[in-house]
Amino acid sequence: MDTGYYGLRGQIMTRRTNVVFTLGLASLIVSIAEPTAFAQDTIGLGNSKSEMVFQGTGTQVINVVWQNCNSGVCTMEGDATRAADTRSVGTYKFTSASPRAFKLVASSGLGLFAVEQSSAISFSYTSQRGTLAGRAHFTSFLQNQGVVAAHLTGTLEATDGTLASHFAAGPGTLNLTLAVGKIPLSTLVDAAGSIGGTIDTLSSLTPPSPCREASLIPATVHGTPMPGGSIWFNANFSARGIHDGTVLQFQGAFIQFQANGNTYILHVPNAMVTFSSSVSCASTKFDPGTNIWETTVPVSGGDEIFLSGVTFPVPASGLQGGINLVNWSESFGSNTADVSIRWNWAAAVFSSFSTDYNSLGVKPTRGNACLYNNDDPAGTPEKFANLTVGGGRGAASATTPWSETVAAQANCP
Repeated sequence: MDTGYYGLRGQIMTRRTNVVFTLGLASLIVSIAEPTAFAQDTIGLGNSKSEMVFQGTGTQVINVVWQNCNSGVCTMEGDATRAADTRSVGTYKFTSASPRAFKLVASSGLGLFAVEQSSAISFSYTSQRGTLAGRAHFTSFLQNQGVVAAHLTGTLEATDGTLASHFAAGPGTLNLTLAVGKIPLSTLVDAAGSIGGTIDTLSSLTPPSPCREASLIPATVHGTPMPGGSIWFNANFSARGIHDGTVLQFQGAFIQFQANGNTYILHVPNAMVTFSSSVSCASTKFDPGTNIWETTVPVSGGDEIFLSGVTFPVPASGLQGGINLVNWSESFGSNTADVSIRWNWAAAVFSSFSTDYNSLGVKPTRGNACLYNNDDPAGTPEKFANLTVGGGRGAASATTPWSETVAAQANCP
């Protein structure tokens, strides 16, 4: 059975839906792009043979130093495989003329860093089935609290090779999983010290897709100030065109907004939703090692299925009401053709919460959930539901009023 991600005539396509919400004097923008993640032409990047060292400078900046340098050429390289052909095992290599091609700049207290790249980084992939050369540009770095793996993301502009045609629509997406040990890199902020790391398995290079479409939907947001606690951002969806064995992938999501003069960027965990005839009720769990929400649902589905969620601890100084700008970007893909979804989101404020997602008791569906026989919406953190306070998108409830619903489709029209 073909388990690739479908588009028109079997090619890998995406469709982008941009959604603008009016927030009184403010606005909220949500965008969905489906899919490039987990596509057939994705190149899987394995363990690197050398490491990079992260060095604290006593400031918000962390220097990144490549260790494998010789005669002015520094490399990070390892084995690679094209997802479309597991026999196509080859090698990949990142190359820079400088051992300090980029550095990290802390952008929040949540393990998120901006990447400032000061030197060109080239990329090459070689195998019996194809070659690829290009220029890499990294943009962000994330290490979730309590997780030993980190994620370095960016883009690749293809310049040559027999596989370059797969990148004709634009840059590809680089998502590098880094093994950095048990000490979080956030401990290097405003401090000295060093931590080594290597490119780990689950890293990937995914080609772009050419389809784009935009739409606008009006909505409103409550302007109640948030003096403290945590915000639970979560989304749910319903789906059509589902079959036994359909797997939906949601990847690369982030939420961005400005408040109190600061810019906040929250990386939403990836999600995988499996529809199976072998289960009679829905369940969800979070894998901190891969940063993925894993939800299993009966084939019958439901009108509300948990998509993903992320916690944002409100700063000690609180947040003003009426946040000016929020961006939610999401990618959606399916392993079966002609799947479409309708999705929306909510944001609730809690006086006490947890960053251990498996302790939240997240409800996977409104109806037919394995553990929670009630009418609470999908995405409700049942074990903290009595700790809500006013703020977010509305009154004190465990999910708050939902946004307008947006339609998206996994293949081109």
